[in-house]
Amino acid sequence: MQIRILGPVQVLRDGRSVPLGGAKPSAALAALLLADGAPVSVDRLSRALWGPHPPATMPAQIHTYVSRLRKILGPGAHLERRAGGYALQVPDAAVDLRDFARLAALGRTALEGGYHREASAHLSAALDQWTGYPLEGAAAPLAEAEAPRLAGARLAAVEDRAEADLALGRHRRTAEELAPLVEEHPLRERLRAQLMTALYRCGRQADALEAYRAGRALIADELGVDPSSVLDGAFQAILQGEPGPPPAPAPAEPAPSLPADLADFTGRVRHLADMAAWLGPGGPAGGGPAPAVVVAGAAGTGKTALAVRAAHALRDRFPDGTAFARLTGPLGRPRPLGEVLADLLACLPGGEPPPPDTGGRIARYRRLCARGRLLVVLDDAVAPGPAAELLPGGPGVRTVVTTRSRRTALPGARLLHLGPFEPEEAVELLRGAAGAARTDGGAEDAAALSAACGHLPLAVRAAAVRLAAKAHWGPSLLLRRMARGPLAELAAGGVDVRGELRAAVRRLPAALRADAAGLARLGGGPLSVQDAAAALGRGEAEAEDVLEALVDENVLSPSGMAPGGRFGYALPAPLRWALLEEPGGWDRVGPPPGRGSRVSAPGRG
Repeated sequence: MQIRILGPVQVLRDGRSVPLGGAKPSAALAALLLADGAPVSVDRLSRALWGPHPPATMPAQIHTYVSRLRKILGPGAHLERRAGGYALQVPDAAVDLRDFARLAALGRTALEGGYHREASAHLSAALDQWTGYPLEGAAAPLAEAEAPRLAGARLAAVEDRAEADLALGRHRRTAEELAPLVEEHPLRERLRAQLMTALYRCGRQADALEAYRAGRALIADELGVDPSSVLDGAFQAILQGEPGPPPAPAPAEPAPSLPADLADFTGRVRHLADMAAWLGPGGPAGGGPAPAVVVAGAAGTGKTALAVRAAHALRDRFPDGTAFARLTGPLGRPRPLGEVLADLLACLPGGEPPPPDTGGRIARYRRLCARGRLLVVLDDAVAPGPAAELLPGGPGVRTVVTTRSRRTALPGARLLHLGPFEPEEAVELLRGAAGAARTDGGAEDAAALSAACGHLPLAVRAAAVRLAAKAHWGPSLLLRRMARGPLAELAAGGVDVRGELRAAVRRLPAALRADAAGLARLGGGPLSVQDAAAALGRGEAEAEDVLEALVDENVLSPSGMAPGGRFGYALPAPLRWALLEEPGGWDRVGPPPGRGSRVSAPGRG
């Protein structure tokens, strides 16, 4: 299902628009989406639909519209009465507003870091979410109140992409895009300054100076002030020739070959040693070097961090370069092979634009790999997916592949399974990220908090960030708060455990996700085949197949032999919390117990 408000308000199923029933139901849907899951009061909905003069039947009409939206959106949406209003969550839908905000933020972060190619790609994907002027077809009060703000956010993304594209030498395209926008928004100085720079680099100095003069006169007439330093700075740079000749084409700017290494990377000493041996010229006892290492583990175990740390540590062994690419997009679906190849080619030596077709790109990629000593990191592979096609054939090339599934088998690869931290590693990360002074006085509490996080690196890091942001908190207070709602407490400083784990849950096939949610209600484990059969209403053989399928997806892990010669299975606490947030989760088992359960309070039922 797709939901769009960045243009005409629409709900689409299988590419077909579902009638919403008019401007007011459309406005109600848009108002709920704009709240991003937070409750929207009835009064606020009333103002969105009717403005300051609602009809006497307003409550009944809103109830009718909400009921209609529930039927339209179906069981995948959660539209609930809450706190004197309504709250909407659509975790499985593609929502253009949500995707735009996320992609624009990624682009802005890349731009601030100087990664212009990555910034342009993210911002272009963000702008692709727009299909027209926002909130078209919604009731006028909401559209008049919110559409200008949304349009302003789009314009800011256009400016950010223009900045990235100018740094990449794409001045002609930028000039063509910005000229009509400057006509439409003549007082937007950053936009005009970018147009001036683009025009100058296209050899159109007179047009660039005329754009400045027109803007300066308009600002004086309309606002009675002089231009800001943004516009004047672009003007002075043109006069002094600082923009100079057109910069080199985009591929001449080297892309960041690897993400930044974590400054406080913790533990994983044995795993790093194995990777160094397998990726080096000589292998460990009993085997030689491997062409690829597959790092498999559950969401939040730090697979990417481990792969990046190993790549940085070993890059001196690969004098011809390192390359990094993500194999999945924002919704967890495999990225097109051509896009991934473009990212990889941008990291490798050559300095030429990538061929326009996928076949040409893969031919160049293999040609570069055949004659070099390279390290390639392929992040977040899915099965099936393009990872096997991207394994280079050159003798001097090594590849690291991260994946959440043990089913991602690659020819000749070594499998390295990454589980939660050892308890001492988890405490070390907690102390390092939160500050030793915050945890030294309560070693037992620090150990309890780490255990409550299931020793999962992502959850432990989120807990540390939460403590660092709350100077008056200690581990025991955070542990008590987690007993009321663990995932809500583990979101701070850009670390979002709920978002990461719920995304992992949503990547499971629907039937397997439902089975996993049913098993989550049994508690954190160990789970036996007999327990699973009773909970799922299946025979033991079928229940064992379900358990093993969840092991393959790194949702469950074997926890030793149970009576009867069968394995027991463990469900990590953080994944259990995410599964219990699926519809009908906590309401069947009650909230997670509090401090009385001591170490694993939020992780056991």
